[in-house]
Amino acid sequence: MDLSIVWVTYLDPRCRKMKHLSESERMNAKSRFIDETVELCLAANREIKTNKAHDQAEGGEYEDDDYDDVCFGIIFDSPPKHGRQFVQSSFCDDLGNTVELEIANYLNSTAHISHHQDPLLWWRENKHIYPNIARTACKWLCVPASSTPSKRVFSNCGVALTAKRSKMKGLCLQNQILIRNNMHPVSLTDDNILNTL
Repeated sequence: MDLSIVWVTYLDPRCRKMKHLSESERMNAKSRFIDETVELCLAANREIKTNKAHDQAEGGEYEDDDYDDVCFGIIFDSPPKHGRQFVQSSFCDDLGNTVELEIANYLNSTAHISHHQDPLLWWRENKHIYPNIARTACKWLCVPASSTPSKRVFSNCGVALTAKRSKMKGLCLQNQILIRNNMHPVSLTDDNILNTL
């Protein structure tokens, strides 16, 4: 089993105990879980600071605090101002500690979710309790578990593009596949047609 992505199982509240793994595998997965969550938090902070810098360039007010200096250094990979090295490492350490505490609370939580419930709905309801983990869950749990949808598109292309239709332009084929994959059957009875007029 490839253990490089097993940590994502922690994001599913139905299986967050990971009883199928050994203690060392759970610790490795938890460490990767923390690293990914911290990385996403830093990326979110960079985006916020980039937007703030853009607003300030357009005439907004500038707040000169340590947090701004740290995020500016993270965004632009510039060396911190004199005496700011401690603040930058302190910021990252604080964020790491916050994420570790949040993950520990999440993993030790007694909140129960049925195996028939949707974990994404659970995260929507609990994102205010675990905001940093919810961001990670949103990123990783929305990935399709299989390649079936993409295989279906290629299969539809094979059906639409036959030997007799080999001179079809790419845009025409693309439009046909788009319509085919997004078409929903509609009942066109006389009553429906009269109601729409």
